[in-house]
Amino acid sequence: ADDVIFSSEILYDDVIHPSARDLCTVHGKPFRFEKIDSVTVRITLPEPYGPFLNVIGSVYIMPKHKLEDAYHAGTFESTFGVDSDPSEIVTSGPWMLTGYEPQQKIVLKPNPYYFKYDPAGNRLPYLNELVYLIVPDQNAALLKSQGGESDQVYFRAEDYALLKDGEGSGDYTVYDLGIEMGTQMLWFNLHPGSDPNTGELFVPLKKQAVFQDLDFRRAVAHAIDRESISSTIYFGMAKPLHGPIPEINLKWHNKNIRRYSYDLDRSREILDGAGYIDSDGDGIRESPNGLPLDFTMVTNADSKERVGMCNILVDDLAKIGVRLTLEATEFNTIVTKLTSSFDYDAAMLGLTGGIPPDPIMSANVFKSSGRTHFWHPKQNSPGTEWEARVDSLMSAQISRSDPAERKKIFDEVQLIITENLPMIYTVSRPGLIAIRSKFVGLQPTVLRAWVLWQSETISHDPQRVRYERARQTEG
Repeated sequence: ADDVIFSSEILYDDVIHPSARDLCTVHGKPFRFEKIDSVTVRITLPEPYGPFLNVIGSVYIMPKHKLEDAYHAGTFESTFGVDSDPSEIVTSGPWMLTGYEPQQKIVLKPNPYYFKYDPAGNRLPYLNELVYLIVPDQNAALLKSQGGESDQVYFRAEDYALLKDGEGSGDYTVYDLGIEMGTQMLWFNLHPGSDPNTGELFVPLKKQAVFQDLDFRRAVAHAIDRESISSTIYFGMAKPLHGPIPEINLKWHNKNIRRYSYDLDRSREILDGAGYIDSDGDGIRESPNGLPLDFTMVTNADSKERVGMCNILVDDLAKIGVRLTLEATEFNTIVTKLTSSFDYDAAMLGLTGGIPPDPIMSANVFKSSGRTHFWHPKQNSPGTEWEARVDSLMSAQISRSDPAERKKIFDEVQLIITENLPMIYTVSRPGLIAIRSKFVGLQPTVLRAWVLWQSETISHDPQRVRYERARQTEG
């Protein structure tokens, strides 16, 4: 209980401001944590809060005896680093850190104090060791799997046929987990602010006028060839995505959102009507204020799929008189651009989706004050009327405990997002994983972490796997 109370102090610390803090407030008011006895804590909410049980699991429990001194000294966030002694790092889960080799691997061992036992009285987890290999990209991950160096690999659609054909000889099983709950989208930089160090606008005024023009964004939305992206990049295994909640999420998806079919003629018509004309005949339209529609889009270079999507978009936008140059770069560089320097025109990235897939887990995206409100993050007050309406709806839906009421309110959020297009959605990717055929207790799921979400009940038993396979064959 002392650890929980200590963790609540960190949760609401104004300087540290962990991401879970925004989930653990109701209309700006924090939860109240009280210690009842050594193993009991009471949490009192300031108002009714429908998604409470979904969000409280986002609060990590910190070891007070290890971190209290550092917290009061103001060094909490730098206490543990890559050079820390693994034996000093406390965990409440099934695993403990035992080793870390930079750019190589992370090694975990069973936590001898883990509280779970199986029905026979054996302390979990079953496995003796869990190793995460650190690889630079998906190609390297695939090679590690094919070479027998890894037991699990999450792979791309383009590798499906290769891995499926090799199941028998490679002694592994391929699982098609279905469509992911995550989203992939592009957006334009709508930040109207200035760099506090130089006083210069993050986005020049002429560009601001273009990016903030809903007609421009609608024209781009009609230039997204989702079917081509699915067939070319995902070999027909992806599904078109038109809004912030994929159709696979039956509980929260709004089937009545606004959709933008692939229609280049419609894109051209919208641009013409909004005054974007190629006045000099060079193939690139100019805005009404004379700015050529010539922009740069950033995406992470280590995602071959995302780079492929961008290239398709570059080709289609060229057909409607918009030049988009792809800048594939290192992911951390992009994060800096999105969260602090804001020196970019457009971006193509994705979100994995919250666990559980409740809209409250994406509050930081939808609310104007959110840190991942990508197109214009951390606003002191909503910059537009529709953003103010979304803020109001997000606050209203968390006050309801009835899922049907929350769904009705969040349906309007989805409709507003698809009508105003701060983000333009592309496709939902398939979840594909291959696992070595020597483990039992596997329960793969499309939600991350796919297999290791229940790592404590997985055991290494090749003989049993062979026996069960033989029984299935005989059957």
